[in-house]
Amino acid sequence: MHIFNALGAAAVKGLIPAASITASAYGADLDVTAYDGLGLLVLDVSDPVAGTNPTIDVTLASGDAASPTTVAYTFAQVTADGGVATLPVDFAKLGKYVRGHAVIGGTSSPQYLVSLTLIAFEKYQ
Repeated sequence: MHIFNALGAAAVKGLIPAASITASAYGADLDVTAYDGLGLLVLDVSDPVAGTNPTIDVTLASGDAASPTTVAYTFAQVTADGGVATLPVDFAKLGKYVRGHAVIGGTSSPQYLVSLTLIAFEKYQ
């Protein structure tokens, strides 16, 4: 199968929906048992909107129970310069559930616009 044909079959899941983040937060749980092989995490973070010395750390937590907190993948910390970053994901190394986690640091009400998306392929039936 050509890669462009395969991309049309990809599932795109929002782990942290695009939003203005002013406090640390977890995204919703996602059951990933239907996915196989490798996937791709896509992090999109703006330059800081507000705050003094703002930082944001984004991770993917994974576990076999709902509301996992064990860190499976970690993006490099974002400070003054936002942008788009990607990480490959191996579903064989994940538990049943995953969720995104964003941790905001800094003073004077730090704020970023952020989204975390998972691109995955379903297992063959």
